Amino acid sequence: MASDQLAGQWLLVETMGDDPTVIAEGDRPRDMRKISSMFRGPVKDTVSGVIEEAISAREPVTRPVPPAAVETLGGRFGFAAPTIGPTGSVVAVQCWFGSAEDNPGPPDPIGVWEWELGLEDRPPRLQLTTSALDLLGIDQKFRDRSTYGPADYFTRIERVSDLIDLDTKIKTAAPGDHSHGTVIVCPDGGSLRRLQYAQRYVTTPVGPRLQGVCRDITQFDDPAKQRVDLIEHTLLQVLLEEVGVYAVIGDITWPTAPYVMRWLTPHPPGAGHGVSTGQTPGIHPDDLPQVIGWIYQIVATGQPVRGRARTRAAGGGWMAGNFLGMLLDPVVSKTIGVGIVYPDSITIEGAEDTSRG
Repeated sequence: MASDQLAGQWLLVETMGDDPTVIAEGDRPRDMRKISSMFRGPVKDTVSGVIEEAISAREPVTRPVPPAAVETLGGRFGFAAPTIGPTGSVVAVQCWFGSAEDNPGPPDPIGVWEWELGLEDRPPRLQLTTSALDLLGIDQKFRDRSTYGPADYFTRIERVSDLIDLDTKIKTAAPGDHSHGTVIVCPDGGSLRRLQYAQRYVTTPVGPRLQGVCRDITQFDDPAKQRVDLIEHTLLQVLLEEVGVYAVIGDITWPTAPYVMRWLTPHPPGAGHGVSTGQTPGIHPDDLPQVIGWIYQIVATGQPVRGRARTRAAGGGWMAGNFLGMLLDPVVSKTIGVGIVYPDSITIEGAEDTSRG
């Protein structure tokens, strides 16, 4: 590797598995390449050594660069900062090499997520570090718990194709699985941003997990490319607004606990907080058996169903509405559905005060 390739560049390395891999070198993605495939001899030993020291120390470390590696690494000084995940393991290390007099600036904030897998009767639980909450754009008012769920994650993912891809990777995660890529997210009250991520299936003393790390690469993004990437989503928004309906993507993997993954339109005014954010299904208990029946019917036949059901309203009471429900694409997934709600059919029953919630 030439000296101008690494000198002064932050190297982001994931350490979730037994063999660390490189996620990014400065603004260049490295697609989880093994260190041994990028570096040789003294350079590899130096890079691996500072990473191992940071993992062991669990805090930033410095390390002198041997003369044989100075030209490639760009200086005699090495620095490494570990990132610790929500359950205490070191999941990533950021390295920098150069002269001791240089000021590389702080490394990028690295967000970490950890999915708890293997919960057969309910959705996987999700733990997020503070940096992950910041990068996903979860507002402070929604950070009222230590454990999160799929809705917290998916509701901010802008492209449906990304949502389906990431959902599939979670549901099918198995030993040996790892993946990387980018995803466009829409933070609460903020501008769109593109995150680069890498994730890996890991076995822990408390069960299987899907660990992931991410960073914000919006500064390296081409605004024109972002608009092209979102063109189908933009068109869908225009069409739904013109038709004048509410539309939502939901997960029906667990028929007794279906949940909102993402509203494709603004949610109906007066919907309860849990319904609007996807945290709870909020289905009226008298309607739940029929809703479960509709779900089984959709999955079995692949055909749409029409009905009327009640969900919780803000401030108490119930919001009733007519809907059309169907699978998003039965070939792609038997568990991701789409619901269309007709505004003119919506009524509020027994509401105390629909201005709250």
